[in-house]
This record gives sequence, C-alpha cells and structure tokens, in this order.
Amino acid sequence: MVIWFEFMSDGSWVSAATRAGLSSSPTNSGTYGLVGARFTVTDRGGACGTAVGSYDVVFGANCSAALTLVSDTCGPRAGFLNGSTLIP
Repeated sequence: MVIWFEFMSDGSWVSAATRAGLSSSPTNSGTYGLVGARFTVTDRGGACGTAVGSYDVVFGANCSAALTLVSDTCGPRAGFLNGSTLIP
C-alpha cells in the first residue's frame, strides 16, 4: 500500500491516497516534530484521537526516513508506521 504524506515547515502534515489528493482531498492530517533522531506524530481526529506516537528515525543517503516504534498507543498508526520507510 502506498500512502502519500506531505510534511510542512509549520509542523503539520497531511496524507492522501494519491499525490494530487494531498492538496485536494487529504484523508488525514496532524502535527509532527523531529528532535535529534526522535520523530513524534499526532493525528487530528480519526482513530488515534490525541495519542502521540514516538519513533526513532534513521535517514538514508537518498533522504529516505526509516521509522522504528518507540511508543504509540494508537495501534493502527503504530502498525502502519513501525518498520516503514518514507521516501522523498
């Protein structure tokens, strides 16, 4: 499954099933942070409510970001993001 994400400089993000959908019909949104190698994420609404997820991130030479779960009480998000690699 491919899901498109866009991370904005104001700390917000959106996701969609297609790249075009990021601006026209996002399926989810939230906030994120990155301090050192720790990536944190929250959703706005949806199944995760206000739960904060924390992931270790390792950046690859191609600017990819490999995520490893640290803690996340939102099972669906943890199941999706843990072990995922975000590619530019």
